[in-house]
Amino acid sequence: HVIIKIKKNKVLPDHVLEKAAGLAAYFSKSRNQTLATVIYTQRKFVRKIKGAEKGKVTVSNEKSILVKPEVFK
Repeated sequence: HVIIKIKKNKVLPDHVLEKAAGLAAYFSKSRNQTLATVIYTQRKFVRKIKGAEKGKVTVSNEKSILVKPEVFK
């Protein structure tokens, strides 16, 4: 999971979303793929699954982006 904090009523720039998605893909099982699909949504649409192990969540109202898994410096 990657969390990006933005101020209320502000729009997230596309390049920030792409960098965050690339970072999430890099630290996932998709690390060695040429391109990886990453889903994203607002925090209010992410819910913890009752009784599930740590880090498991359910997501609604998600969108997806196709990115190259990489870490930016």
